[in-house]
Amino acid sequence: MTEAPEGRYATTNDDDGGGFGLCWDRKICPHLWYWQVACDGVHTATPGGGASTAWPWSHGPGEGLAAAVCWGTAPRLGPGQTIRITVHAALWEGRGSVERVTPNGALYRE
Repeated sequence: MTEAPEGRYATTNDDDGGGFGLCWDRKICPHLWYWQVACDGVHTATPGGGASTAWPWSHGPGEGLAAAVCWGTAPRLGPGQTIRITVHAALWEGRGSVERVTPNGALYRE
């Protein structure tokens, strides 16, 4: 995901009645990588389900860091320079869409 105006992500599983969200500085990590793996119910804790994960990233998916450097999308650090980022995560019980998760864990529903 690359076009989000803010660094935030939220998903709710209405069947299970819970959700998960992230909030981060989009200037540092403008992309969100998301994976969802479908499982047969035998090799997962969720019968018939799957697993998914998402995390902020500094460059888009593709061929890895070497390609990101070639495309000019990899962050550049000088000698001794560091970049710090805080990623806030929130878990909740409930159903229905969540529009936004804030750094203090507040939820805004649609």
